[in-house]
Amino acid sequence: MRVAVFLTIFAIAATCQGASLKVERQATSQIQSIIDLFLELQLSVLQKIDEALHAIMNFRLSQTTQTPTQTTKQIDSEPTTTSIPPGEVEVTTSTDVAPSSGDVEATTTADVEATTSADVEAITSADVETTTSADVEATTSADVEATTSADVEANTSADVEATTSADVEATTSADVEATTSADAEATTSADVEATTSADVEATTSPDVEATTSADVEATTSADVEATTSADVEATTSADVEATTSA
Repeated sequence: MRVAVFLTIFAIAATCQGASLKVERQATSQIQSIIDLFLELQLSVLQKIDEALHAIMNFRLSQTTQTPTQTTKQIDSEPTTTSIPPGEVEVTTSTDVAPSSGDVEATTTADVEATTSADVEAITSADVETTTSADVEATTSADVEATTSADVEANTSADVEATTSADVEATTSADVEATTSADAEATTSADVEATTSADVEATTSPDVEATTSADVEATTSADVEATTSADVEATTSADVEATTSA
């Protein structure tokens, strides 16, 4: 009986574990599909950002190619002149043209390219890969396996075995034996014997004997003898003698 119960519980535990593994695989596949969809969306967003940055860079480059020409014309329209004594050449200097050209090109090349290459690549490589490798794998390996190993095995080993050993055996040993020993023996010994000894003997001994001894004997001795002696003799003596004499 105990072996059959144990085998049944073991089969139930194995079925539950198989179902939990199937649910785990389904959950893992769903999580992976969600991650893939998220990565596709993120890559599309990053491509849009990259295209926008390239458009901004091209726009700024087009502005910087026109700005030095305008600056040169403005500075050339108002040149700085210096008067020198006769006999020397008059010199016109444009002091701001070269710095303007240098600064604008520096801004265009250094800042825009730095924003495009460094920041965008950093977002793509560092952040996305970190989310994929560290967080998702941690969720898959640590959390799901912890649920499978710790919780399911705890339910199988601790709770089911406790139900098998403690509760079932307690029902078998304590309750069933108590019913067998206490109740059945009490019914056999006390009730049946009491019915046999007290009631049956009481019916046999007092009532039957009393009927036999008292009532029957009284009918035989008193009534029959009285009929025989008194009535018959009176009839014989009185009536017959009277007939004889008269």
